[in-house]
Amino acid sequence: MQARQPQPDLTSGLAAGEIAGEVLDIVSGLADELHPHRRGLAPLSFESDLDQGFGLDSLGRVEAIQRLEAAFNVRLADTLFAQAATPADLARAIAKAGPVAVGAAHARVQASAASGAQAAPGEAGTIIDILAWHAQHQPERPHIYLSDGDREEPPITYGALVARAGKVAAGLSAMGIEPGARIGLMLPTGGDFFAAFLGVLGAGGVPAPIYPPWRMSQIEEHLRRQARILAAAEVAGLIAFPEAAPFARLLEAHVPSLGFVATVPEIEAHPGPPRLLHGSPDDLALLQFTSGSTADPKGVMLTNANIIANARGISRAIRATPADVTVSWLPLYHDMGLIAAWLSCLDQAAPFVVMNPLSFMARPERWLWTLHRNRATITAAPNFAFEICLAIPDARLTGLDLSALRVAGCGSEPIAERTVEDFTRRYAVYGFRPEAFLPVYGLAECAAALTMCPPGRTPRIDHVNARALAITGEAEPCASDAPGAQAIVSCGAPLTGHELRILDVDGREAPERREGRLQFRGPSATKGYFNAPEKTAELVLPDGWLESGDLAYLAGGELYVTGRTKDIVKRAGRNIHPVDVESAIEALPDVAANGAALFSVLDPERGAERLVLAIETPATEPSRRAALISHAQEAATERLESAVDDIVLMPPGAFPRTESGKVRRPALRQRYLAGAASGSPVSAKRQLLRLEATAALGRVRRAMRRLGERLYALYWWTIVGLIGAVLWPLVMTLPRLHWRWAVAHRLCRIGLPLLAHQVTVTGERPELCKDVVYVANHESYMDNVVLCALLPGDLAFAAYGELAQNWFQGSFVRRLGAIFVERFDPTGAVADATRALELLRAGRPLVIFPEATIMPMPGLLDFRMGAFVTAAKAGAPVVPIAIRGDRHILRHDGRWFPRRGNVEVHIGHALTPAGSDFEAALALKNAARADILAHVNEPDIAAETPRY
Repeated sequence: MQARQPQPDLTSGLAAGEIAGEVLDIVSGLADELHPHRRGLAPLSFESDLDQGFGLDSLGRVEAIQRLEAAFNVRLADTLFAQAATPADLARAIAKAGPVAVGAAHARVQASAASGAQAAPGEAGTIIDILAWHAQHQPERPHIYLSDGDREEPPITYGALVARAGKVAAGLSAMGIEPGARIGLMLPTGGDFFAAFLGVLGAGGVPAPIYPPWRMSQIEEHLRRQARILAAAEVAGLIAFPEAAPFARLLEAHVPSLGFVATVPEIEAHPGPPRLLHGSPDDLALLQFTSGSTADPKGVMLTNANIIANARGISRAIRATPADVTVSWLPLYHDMGLIAAWLSCLDQAAPFVVMNPLSFMARPERWLWTLHRNRATITAAPNFAFEICLAIPDARLTGLDLSALRVAGCGSEPIAERTVEDFTRRYAVYGFRPEAFLPVYGLAECAAALTMCPPGRTPRIDHVNARALAITGEAEPCASDAPGAQAIVSCGAPLTGHELRILDVDGREAPERREGRLQFRGPSATKGYFNAPEKTAELVLPDGWLESGDLAYLAGGELYVTGRTKDIVKRAGRNIHPVDVESAIEALPDVAANGAALFSVLDPERGAERLVLAIETPATEPSRRAALISHAQEAATERLESAVDDIVLMPPGAFPRTESGKVRRPALRQRYLAGAASGSPVSAKRQLLRLEATAALGRVRRAMRRLGERLYALYWWTIVGLIGAVLWPLVMTLPRLHWRWAVAHRLCRIGLPLLAHQVTVTGERPELCKDVVYVANHESYMDNVVLCALLPGDLAFAAYGELAQNWFQGSFVRRLGAIFVERFDPTGAVADATRALELLRAGRPLVIFPEATIMPMPGLLDFRMGAFVTAAKAGAPVVPIAIRGDRHILRHDGRWFPRRGNVEVHIGHALTPAGSDFEAALALKNAARADILAHVNEPDIAAETPRY
């Protein structure tokens, strides 16, 4: 046992020896078991780091917490797995924890829940379409069961989900979110995430999920990475959980476009009726950022059509029905958890039991017991999760029954033959059937899944000659026990409608069993990366195929993935897959789990590639480190047939990783080149101080931008005031209407450039016409100024009837010959139509906003009939005008705060009435509205009601 240092006092008035000694004994004993060669080395103290001092990786932390819970009969928070840095943190948590609560699980999914359930119809082309269909046809059907791994909460029904999503959508719209705006979601798994994701879509926005911070030892890198993601997405806002507020403020300082940071309840508190915009299948529905294991993260653009095609392709491949029950602990910020797990259940109306990832990581057996408790039929996880489950003691599995499970998907990372065989063998006694293990392959650029093995078949494993594969690229079959045999697990055939091809080094399509670049295409394939044309050009080829970034071969129509193209190291004419070397290094003593990384760098002196092996190790004694370097060189040379050029030892936790635990090789390579690869990790406190320092500069920039916005608003109103001071008295005093309009036209044309607004006109040229009805969408009071500047003649604007009661404004528009229309009194509306007809027949062109109101949120309302009835009776053409940009310049939200912006105006072809009756007027209305809707690039709010 390693030496202990004096223990500090704990919270809650406990003496140092009551808890501290036993905690340190348990943690130190575990460290000795994991690293027996370290016994007798440098003494460990109560404040020693669990990563660097004790060498506890993720699995070690899980085991330590479970031993402590058993020793003290307490239940520790799942977050402790990620947040505890020292034994002192563990002891303090134990001092505050209560005894293990005994209680029966409740709200578990019942088999009868599938009775009468229906999957969404094929014509439901958007995610909101699917949600609305379920809410209309089966509102009380349970959809989501939130679980802590020990019990399930009461279910969230489709009716409750659509109601809450509608509140979020209304709140976002009230906050000024425009269609297409990107909204970051930094939310843990829970009800708020589902409401926020669907609410953003329902407001016409695009959700961009990011991972909440949970490991303080890597907080700086995590937040800088998330800031880069949010900045790349140009997010307009961030929806976060309350505890993330301090971190959200740091992100705000680094993301120039970020307009707000709010929680879901704060957004729901904004007034406004619940509303959900359905959108169209081609609308962007998700920015899925890649894991960044091989490069900086890129925002994959996925439309409703992409996502639904993938979700339905997965369901078809595994023969899913509403009778299935899916259990998942996968993070919802990741495509596998979001699309493959949840959204496929949403489409199929299947119950979805979801756990927080930390619940699984803290106690992996919870996943299995949740499968058991709910008689789950479908689940999925990466290879490492199945590997973790191999270490669960039998005592924690007594009574476990996995016989209901028919699909256990395995993907997201390389699938190991040993994991497949060991898991199926170990859990066969608990009812797990080998044919339930289902290897899959997918990538964010194809929404989630691309290939899947057929259910009901045991995994197919190919054994090939590793040397032949490395030198010639030929996947030569061999016996499993042959020297140099390499096992590769089949990932199955592509989803329906998707295609694969393998290209060799010459760019030709390779034959079967020839390794090459994997390319794909299909309805789930992205159109590219957001705001990254160069990266998109590398991804999407001119012939429509997409690069996967992986190497693979085909055999028997199924896919066998061999590695990442950018990870491949070339040495002595061979293609070396780093994972083969890394697996051998990780089996050595004193190497942290997943703690080896092989990469190459350019040696500027020799002009050649240097092969570098980085190793995470808790060893600190010089002799142990020297021995590790020697053993690592031997193991690497055996597999490479040549020595590596450099071996770098790093403390545990020093590798830059993605949120899913993959090593970020480019970042590690940069650290090596910068000479910082062997440095010790910086403390969380120091990381936060550095972030605060850099955030201060960001806050200064934001403050300067806000000051600029306020100065511009002051300038804007000054110009408006000066123009008004000239225009109002002239309009009130000039004797002729034509003179008044000439002044109004001229000053509006002068004013727009002075206000720094550029107006771009497309479509037809505005000409002087006396018998015409102009109809336009109504975004803002700026619309009147823009049309006054563009349209010639003595216009007759239709003004709201209540404006006539305002002496200042009413007298002004009355002098310009406006017609006051009654919006709410049907009797008055008939009289207004009569006066409008008289003006039109007298040669005054009418300008009417048939929406009859202005809203702060984007969207085209239904049109009122008055303008079109008048045009039909007079036989006058209707000219539709679409205005874009005015809502941004001067939003109708009561604040009267102007912003910089330009205006786009599209003037459509004149529409001639086909008669003078109501049917002719209705045809005019429909044609004019369709023309405007096609050019405003805003949602059709008139189509908000459920379609089914």
